[in-house]
Amino acid sequence: MWQRSYGNRQPTAIGLLMSRQRSLLRPLPVIVLLAALGLLFALGFWQLQRGAQKQALLELVTLRSTQPALQVGRAVLGSGLEYFPAVARGEYETTGQFLLDNKSHAGRPGFYVLTPFRISGSDTRLLVNRGWIPLQGSRSQLPQPQVPAGSRQLAGQLYVPQQAFTLERKPPPPGAALRQNLDLAVLNAQAPHPLQPYVLRLSAKEPGGFVRQWPFPGRQAVNRHRGYALQWFALALVLAGVFLAMVRRDRKSDPEREPPHD
Repeated sequence: MWQRSYGNRQPTAIGLLMSRQRSLLRPLPVIVLLAALGLLFALGFWQLQRGAQKQALLELVTLRSTQPALQVGRAVLGSGLEYFPAVARGEYETTGQFLLDNKSHAGRPGFYVLTPFRISGSDTRLLVNRGWIPLQGSRSQLPQPQVPAGSRQLAGQLYVPQQAFTLERKPPPPGAALRQNLDLAVLNAQAPHPLQPYVLRLSAKEPGGFVRQWPFPGRQAVNRHRGYALQWFALALVLAGVFLAMVRRDRKSDPEREPPHD
């Protein structure tokens, strides 16, 4: 009759090896592995989705920026006009200008300068982003950019500002010189006059502005998201490979699988 012989191997060592193998194949480690793989693959697909969104935005901005400029008048503009070029005739208002905080350029902190622009022949206002200025010293002494005087025609691009994270519990009062967020709905509710539901990013060719290197979705951003996705997928494959290699090694070292001896 065949009998297994373990030589000088101690039962305790055999028990440790067998428990090690069983510990990898027990439900809990497998569940943890599957959860980790699911998370890594979810992160990878999320990055692919983000890349697809950036690609769609890039195509939209590229298409709309080549269209004829819209004329902004007294009538409140409808939805779906973001990224279209636009022109407006009127004059800047000397009151109501404010700074939008937490904007950086070339690694320096600063602000965007937002100035109300009154449309000719109406009470309608259009907020104009005249560009970026640096923070000088501390926020206790805010810069006061000069407002250009006189009637003029402006050209730029319409956009809807995105809400940024802020610790503000409530919006600043009307006339505040500094804001953390640019919420057009709040400003419209505070203003005593109609306000267009867009901000005009002043063209770099227009006088009366500051640094105007507007954020623009580029091919590099799309490729970056795709690169992140590949990294998450690669980590998932590495994790699965390491787990399978450990299981295979433990199975080879299992004494129950050694050939029987006489």
